Amino acid sequence: MSLRSCLARLEKQGELVRVRREVDRRFELSAVAKKLDGGPAVLFENVRGFSMPVLVGTEGTKDRVAGNLGVKTGINIDFHNLLGAATGNPVMALLMAALMDILREFVGEVGSVMGIDVIHSRRRLLRHMKARDADKAVAEMERHLKVLHGHYLTAAARLKRRRVRGKAKERQA
Repeated sequence: MSLRSCLARLEKQGELVRVRREVDRRFELSAVAKKLDGGPAVLFENVRGFSMPVLVGTEGTKDRVAGNLGVKTGINIDFHNLLGAATGNPVMALLMAALMDILREFVGEVGSVMGIDVIHSRRRLLRHMKARDADKAVAEMERHLKVLHGHYLTAAARLKRRRVRGKAKERQA
């Protein structure tokens, strides 16, 4: 699912407000976002000093958070596929694509574990890559993958416990 399809879904459900007039990011944008906190998502289409629109409040409700996990997971997988392609090595790109297909199936089974740590890690990784500091980029990716590994092990263990409880309830019935 792309950001465009996420916006279309929010709009179709009546959970997106578009602000087309120019707004100041420091005062107006933050005031509107705070006032609508927990309400609809807001797309500010004309923010002074920005060349792109600003979207806030996409996770204002539990239902919206659940719906956005698929978008975030898709973006994360796209990011890794781009990294594979950026190596210029067709074997690496193919390997990354295969791993991301496996990840997509795994996430479909245990659920997404995307969190704010992913965003912070991506920013650090891209900063190191931009500075052409391969050692720091590799260290950041290793650190992040260890954190992610722990998240997925926890999610898989939760899924296993739910399945065991479900089977126990079936035997009792």
